[in-house]
Amino acid sequence: MEDLDDLFNEGGLNDQLNDHLNEQLNEQLNDELNGQLQEQLAIVSPAPRPPPGLAERIDELRHSGCADKISWSRIGSIAYITKDGQHVRVANLQFRSSDGTWQRNDYADATLSESVTKIYKGRQLVHVAWNPNQTHELLLADAHGRIMIGHVNFAINRVQGVACLSIDPEDSLNALVGLTWLNIKRAIPFSRSAQKINGTWKYSLQSIETRGPYGPANKSAFVAITRGGLVRSGYQVQVQQGNHMQFQEARKDLDGFSTSGDLITHAALCADKGGASPIVID
Repeated sequence: MEDLDDLFNEGGLNDQLNDHLNEQLNEQLNDELNGQLQEQLAIVSPAPRPPPGLAERIDELRHSGCADKISWSRIGSIAYITKDGQHVRVANLQFRSSDGTWQRNDYADATLSESVTKIYKGRQLVHVAWNPNQTHELLLADAHGRIMIGHVNFAINRVQGVACLSIDPEDSLNALVGLTWLNIKRAIPFSRSAQKINGTWKYSLQSIETRGPYGPANKSAFVAITRGGLVRSGYQVQVQQGNHMQFQEARKDLDGFSTSGDLITHAALCADKGGASPIVID
């Protein structure tokens, strides 16, 4: 007599049920294992570490809007404050034709180093800014708002004529929170889109004038805002004795601001069509 399972075809049915159950159990087990593994990885995997010094730099920018540690001039010179905040270096990019790479060529300017050491006497430098008007002045400021200005005349990596604009007492209210070099009044040429006329391409040259305000006698000038609400304007004048230029300064309290209230942390200035310089503070 044939086997009962074969007679009723129950052997094939059991096999199908077993296969189906095994697939469901395997899928459920895999899902549980994958879920546990992902939870473990989420717990075990360390969070990516921020670059060294990022937190300190963000905190520094939060407290002051005048804390640029590097500045690139129109002549290609790069000025930067060293990590210890005690010195400034002037560097240039140098192309190596042998391997087609660019390298930074740092130059230790002895005159600049001596001037910085003599003027700041170990105080912390916080801001560096080249004049963008192709007049090649370099401005430095320390944590108490002392401003030093030098200029480049003959060599792109050598700053000369370094002088301190003023010697202020060490007060946190004198710290700079915003600084902008003013434009020099000049025409900037530009060309419009070319047009093909009678088989010949032609384009028109035009010019646009820079926006004011400008410095006295159209010389180099800047405007700075201090934490205590003081507006400082430095401008270049010609010295009567000798054929050279130097900076003088004018000061005025910011209208509507009192040091008894909140202190200024950030200030922004910009040129305007009407020749004024709107000031935004925070």
